[in-house]
Amino acid sequence: MKHPTVYSRKNPSPTVRNIDKIITMKSGLKILDFGAGLGRNSLYLSENYDGLDITTYDPNVPEKEEQLFPINNDWDKIQTKEYDLLLMNYVLNVVPKKEQIQILRQIDKLKWKNLIIELRPYKELEKNAKKNDWKVSETNSFGTGWITSSNTFQMGYDDPIRTLYNFALHFDSMSLKLVSKSPSLVFLYTR
Repeated sequence: MKHPTVYSRKNPSPTVRNIDKIITMKSGLKILDFGAGLGRNSLYLSENYDGLDITTYDPNVPEKEEQLFPINNDWDKIQTKEYDLLLMNYVLNVVPKKEQIQILRQIDKLKWKNLIIELRPYKELEKNAKKNDWKVSETNSFGTGWITSSNTFQMGYDDPIRTLYNFALHFDSMSLKLVSKSPSLVFLYTR
């Protein structure tokens, strides 16, 4: 069974490959890879940094043979731990706005100190949409969403400041900033 939301790529996300430019990676750091997909980012982190305590979560657990890192879908267990870093790489790109808001509220209830949200830019997805004849699904203040040829949803983000503001509305008070606009939009939230 093909994972329903994984965007085909061979490498970890650009943010994960450069994560030590955003946050100090040290032994004992407790990380939650939220929406881990096949576990590509978690695998990279475990192979490149010693002593990390990495937990994964994805509601769509792939078959064991597809997993690159063990994937968990036990939400009750996820809620009991505290995390130094919560990673959300391209998670909000694969769900419509209504579900995005539910996810943002869901993660706001978790115990974490830092949250990194990485999003695919509109231009990247627009190129793929035109090339592969994807159908427009929705357009809203977050961006434009398409239904792909494999019947999955992808949304691109075109306004980092509006996106930052819209996401911030769903969190308790905290520090937030735009870390990068290219090759991905990357936001860091700190409690």
